Amino acid sequence: MAAVMEVANELVAITAETLPKVDYQRLWRDIYSCELLYFSIAFVILKFTLGELSDSGKKILRVLFKWYNLFMSVFSLVSFLCMGYAIYTVGLYSNECDRAFDNALFRITAKVFYYSKFLEYIDSFYLPLMAKPLSFLQFFHHLGAPMDMWLFVQYSGECIWIFVFLNGFIHFVMYGYYWTRLMKFNFPMPKQLITAMQITQFNVGFYLVW
Repeated sequence: MAAVMEVANELVAITAETLPKVDYQRLWRDIYSCELLYFSIAFVILKFTLGELSDSGKKILRVLFKWYNLFMSVFSLVSFLCMGYAIYTVGLYSNECDRAFDNALFRITAKVFYYSKFLEYIDSFYLPLMAKPLSFLQFFHHLGAPMDMWLFVQYSGECIWIFVFLNGFIHFVMYGYYWTRLMKFNFPMPKQLITAMQITQFNVGFYLVW
C-alpha cells in the first residue's frame, strides 16, 4: 500500500510540474468582462421562457429559418475553407502555441467563427417557438460551444483550428440538409449519415486536442 501511495504522489508531482499554471484571477476577470457571460445567461433565460408562436408567427419564422439555414451553410463552408488555407499557410503545432494567431486569416476566421456560435442560439430558439421539444444535448451543445471557442480565442489556443475546421465542414453539410428539407428539395445524404459525421467529428476533435 505504501508503494502504491508513493507512486501516486510521484504522478501528482509530475502532473503539477507539466501542467501550465493557471492565473485564476485573470480568468475570472476576463469572464466577467466579456460578452460570453451575458449571452450565456440570456440564452438560458430564453430557453426556459420562450413559448409557442401563433400560426401566422410560425409561417413567418419558417420562411426566415430557411434563409438562416442557407446563410449558415455557406458561412460554415467559407470558414472551413479559410481555416484550411490558414493551416496550410501557417503550419501546425509550433513550440509557440499562439504563433498561428499572428496570421491574419487564421485569427479573423477563428474570431468570426466564435461569434457565429451566438448566432446558432437561433437553432435552440426555433424549436420551442414552433412547439417542438428541445433536447438537453442540443441545449448543452449550444451553451458549451461558445465557451470552448472563447477560451481558444481569448488565450490564443492554436488548437482552435480543429474546432473551426471540423465543425465548419459538418455545419456546412448539416445546415445544407435542413435548408433543402425546408425547401422541399432532395438531399443526397441520409440524416443518419449526418448524425454519424457529427459523432465522428466530436470524437476526432477530442482526440486531436488531447
